[in-house]
Parts: sequence; structure tokens; C-alpha cells
Amino acid sequence: MTNTYRIAERNIAVTSLHDEVYRLCTDYLSPDSAPDFTVETTQADIDFERVKSAREDEIVGIPIRQFSDGYLEILAVYRKIAEKMPDYDTILFHGSCVAVDGVGYLFTAKSGTGKSTHTRL
Repeated sequence: MTNTYRIAERNIAVTSLHDEVYRLCTDYLSPDSAPDFTVETTQADIDFERVKSAREDEIVGIPIRQFSDGYLEILAVYRKIAEKMPDYDTILFHGSCVAVDGVGYLFTAKSGTGKSTHTRL
């Protein structure tokens, strides 16, 4: 499945294997079909994310979590977009942000560590 999304003022064509990517990005669908660049995922990209996640779990000493291919593909798509964006003078952060008294605070960390939970509190 290929769709074009508007992210950080860029049109990005994403070719994905699983519906989870589409569901996550549906709010960013772009009416402009001319992409600035394209990312495409393969099963090898998903497998890379699985190995990377397991290695990180081992390092921090937690039981290795089992993620679906769809979720891991979301990580792979994000990684590919983030790696390409510096070509467009843009850096993407995986994080959660909260504004307090007119100041923004960005929390960055690995997925599943509680960034969104803390900003909601």
C-alpha cells in the first residue's frame, strides 16, 4: 500500500506492508500526490527493528517484548523518514511535548518508557 502524507511540511510517499502504518498516519494524508521523497519498508526492515528492540530490552534487563510486525513497521517507517529529513533541513524527534507557562518541554526516550504518560499527568 502506498500513500502520501504531509509531515513536517514535506510530502512523503510511504509504501508499507501492514495497515497499522496507514491507520497511524491517516490524519496526515496529503491531497498533493507529488512527494518530496519516498520511503519503502521490507520484511528485512521489520526484522531489523525486532532485533534492535530485543537487544535494547536485554541491555536494560527487562524481559524481551514481543511486538507485532505492524508495530515494528511503524518504527521502520519513522526511522527511514527521520534519516531522510536532514536533507530538507529538518530533524525529527521521537518524544512527547508539554507547554508550561509558555515554555515547551520535550521528553525524548525509547518507545514504551512513559513519555506520553508523563506529559498527560
